[in-house]
Amino acid sequence: LKSEYEDHYKQTNAKNELRNAQNAWQTYKDLQCGEFTAVDTDHSPASTAYDLACQADLTQQRIEFLQNQTN
Repeated sequence: LKSEYEDHYKQTNAKNELRNAQNAWQTYKDLQCGEFTAVDTDHSPASTAYDLACQADLTQQRIEFLQNQTN
């Protein structure tokens, strides 16, 4: 993700907007995959697995989004 973000950042004229969008996405990912997942699974031991899977899924989606923006 870092590499895709940096590549896109170098190519765009909307650096502030991209930075703000990335920060907002990071907040969304943290909220969606963190406490939301833990509460939804009643803080079970499986919540760590759900959290990691959630983060992986959203990160892959973000990578694909950034790749599509530069192609």
